[in-house]
Amino acid sequence: MPLTPGGPGSFGSADPASGGPSAPEPITLSETATIRRKTLTADGLGTHSLVWNDAGEVACALDKTTRRAEVVQAGELKSLTVWTCYFKLDGDVRPADRVVIGGRTYEVTETDAGRTGATVLTATLVRVSGVG
Repeated sequence: MPLTPGGPGSFGSADPASGGPSAPEPITLSETATIRRKTLTADGLGTHSLVWNDAGEVACALDKTTRRAEVVQAGELKSLTVWTCYFKLDGDVRPADRVVIGGRTYEVTETDAGRTGATVLTATLVRVSGVG
């Protein structure tokens, strides 16, 4: 079942009994995401390498419904598949983090951290190609 607002059987769907909006359905955070954060690590030869370190785990629910987004990368228009993921509200998930869910790696492009009245942290993800 999609977890996006306004979809059938999702947040804000119509209450069949009254035809009006229903209360938001609770989201079951049945998956676990490993949060990875990048750091620069000195290699002892005066150069640095980018390393992705595990920064923790957090309960989540990856919405299986995707959407397309167009972005400009290296001067070219590219089409990307975008996912929405819901995390436990106190999860330390930030834009530019990577999350591994079900063996697949995604990059966090944005979150709604700090949103008033939120019950979950909502993040937009893109799949990282060539990794997991």
